Amino acid sequence: MDDAIRREVPAEEILIEAFHAGRPIIPFLGAGISINTGFPPIGEIATYLAKVCYYIDFMLVSPEAHKSPADLQQGNYSTYLRLYGWPDLNDLNANLWRHVKGDETKKNAFNSVVRAVHARLAHDLKAV
Repeated sequence: MDDAIRREVPAEEILIEAFHAGRPIIPFLGAGISINTGFPPIGEIATYLAKVCYYIDFMLVSPEAHKSPADLQQGNYSTYLRLYGWPDLNDLNANLWRHVKGDETKKNAFNSVVRAVHARLAHDLKAV
């Protein structure tokens, strides 16, 4: 019997430990997973991922972001996430809103990223 099961370690600790050990984590979402239990619908997950991508690419490493970490490059999401963790959704929403407010170019860029992430996710799900 697995040591983690015998010790009754919470599932999130097992997942975190596996992730840090380099094991890929693949969430299974779909039939049988209920929104009523707190699981977000896949569209909301895709939108959150798009917001994270936009935040990193356009707010942290763009030429106008004067405080970007030296080792962070556009499109290198794993470095940011490893260093700083996943952004809180509420903080992310507030930061994005302040960033795009009143600027049509930034709003269009943000919407473009959201559409691209949704399209990529739809394509990847069809391939499964």
